[in-house]
Amino acid sequence: MSFATSTKAGQLAGIYLVNSITATLIVIYQWTGANVAGQTKRVISVALVSGSFSVGNIIGPQTFQAKDAPDFIPAKITVLATQSAAALMTVVLFFYYVWANKRKGATPAVEENLGMPGRDEERMWEDRTDKQNPTFRYVY
Repeated sequence: MSFATSTKAGQLAGIYLVNSITATLIVIYQWTGANVAGQTKRVISVALVSGSFSVGNIIGPQTFQAKDAPDFIPAKITVLATQSAAALMTVVLFFYYVWANKRKGATPAVEENLGMPGRDEERMWEDRTDKQNPTFRYVY
């Protein structure tokens, strides 16, 4: 699964890199759930991540065509492009989360509720989304 067809070490490194995406899936689910507020929005967001992963697992093997054997260059380009896009999206989301937290204010969410007994319980049941809740902070 590497473009280096002449060395077995390069091919083995490519296989390890491609299969490492499965280990990060747990982090992707957790990051999605932690950065979305509101029960309905959270469930839909995690379901979209799960569905996208499933669709990728269906489409991915279809890119390996017998006519492209033994190098499978189009399939390798597809895998490289999708994983590069995912890495780029992760970096973009990181900077967005930092920016959104700064925009909501420098004070931590916990300090905004001090001196207001019972307000935490009220806010917990409001089911506000991350955009509506002024105390919500993104995790990165």
